[in-house]
Amino acid sequence: MKSILTPLLCLLAASTAVAAPQITEIRLQDAPGFVAPPILINELVFRSDGNFYWNEGTLEKPVKHRYSIGSEGFQKLAAALETHGFFELKPKYDRLKPTDPLIMDGSSVVVSATRDGIQKHVVDYSGFGPSNLWEVEMIIRGFASQYIGMKRTPIIRATVAKSTPPRTSTPIPVIRGTQKTPN
Repeated sequence: MKSILTPLLCLLAASTAVAAPQITEIRLQDAPGFVAPPILINELVFRSDGNFYWNEGTLEKPVKHRYSIGSEGFQKLAAALETHGFFELKPKYDRLKPTDPLIMDGSSVVVSATRDGIQKHVVDYSGFGPSNLWEVEMIIRGFASQYIGMKRTPIIRATVAKSTPPRTSTPIPVIRGTQKTPN
């Protein structure tokens, strides 16, 4: 009786075991606010097969880079998302309080991950997201910068990078007109 019961219990235990959730893709995309063309593309894509893609450039001239990070690297990144509570975040952060006005022209960051076939998107408009969303964003950027070989993050927010005019070292002279008085 014992010899029949043991394999049956093992089979029952194996069928009721729940597999850990699997993350198969992690994405970070910078979305500029209302800026003049060219519209910049800045996107990091990590896949569970060990490939990492950095898409940059403009809509007219996109540039795609591919790196191999290995499945161990991807698993570390996926574990960091779980640890920082990414899947418990709200889908959108666009203001501090519901009564605050909505900022329509600010840049935003979209972080998304696919777990068990279901995509989760979290949009952070103008930096209103909580600290753990910012931490997830910095972990993804830092991880990417190791493979791209840059000392700073590979993606700069488009509104800051392209809309700020260069500063000059010499001040611009102010010309004041002279006013003639009637005789």
